Amino acid sequence: MALKQVDFEEFHGISTQLFVIPPSENFYCGLCLEVLNNPHQCKNGHCFCRICILESLKIRQQCPVCKCNLNENTLSHA
Repeated sequence: MALKQVDFEEFHGISTQLFVIPPSENFYCGLCLEVLNNPHQCKNGHCFCRICILESLKIRQQCPVCKCNLNENTLSHA
């Protein structure tokens, strides 16, 4: 029986329950409130999981925190 390879990119944040010591709040997604998975940020440094922010951008083309204009091309890796 073959095991399915898990691609963590498919998921939102990483559950805090997987950590023995909780990470600093700097490592939490501003949308799903879990630990960042493939973190991306707006030009003002607000961090989100890549999948979380891309879903948010489908509704509104701005950062959910500071409201700066934002789209997939203006996101940067955190």
